[in-house]
Amino acid sequence: MIVARAVLETNEHVILAGPGALKYANEIGLPPVVPGSLITPRTHAQWVEAQAEAQRPIDPTKPRLVIDGGGGGAVARDRNGGFAAATSGGGTVYRRAGCVDDASVPGVGSWADGDMAISTSGTEAIFRLALAKDVARQVADGVGIRKALKNALVELRKLAPDAIAGAICVSKDSWCALQIGPMMPVAWIDDHGPSDQLGFEL
Repeated sequence: MIVARAVLETNEHVILAGPGALKYANEIGLPPVVPGSLITPRTHAQWVEAQAEAQRPIDPTKPRLVIDGGGGGAVARDRNGGFAAATSGGGTVYRRAGCVDDASVPGVGSWADGDMAISTSGTEAIFRLALAKDVARQVADGVGIRKALKNALVELRKLAPDAIAGAICVSKDSWCALQIGPMMPVAWIDDHGPSDQLGFEL
């Protein structure tokens, strides 16, 4: 978070990744963590399982094992009518080094403007639509947020029938959440108080 805020405040770039991001962190005085200090026994076991899966001969009748850490997203409207969105990728075990997750890309993983905020989750297929920006564009054109999100997910399903994706959105007068694929739990606070749901299918 410290590095992300520094990038925001210096206004030099939008996204830094890989060795360049590490170099920047050093430049602003943040030392690297001790190698291995962020590895838990659970994630190590997942890595061992994914490594064994990657060495298995390819069988087109059996899908590859994908271990996803499970991401999280949030959207909000403040008392002054401002919008904010945040998305955290859960990480996919054994992903190639240098891969940039959809969660970190503005317009794909999240978007906020004067009309709405959206946080998305999904496979890399959502890059093909720039899912968050596509929904925001429709809302700017006068489409309601639920209809806009439904339109985008239907289009995504056409482009990538096996895609798993979902999003939560808030606008000036409503909010919604939808997903295609497994349940994506949702929790919220609105005028009726706090509540939660296991997910909202398309």
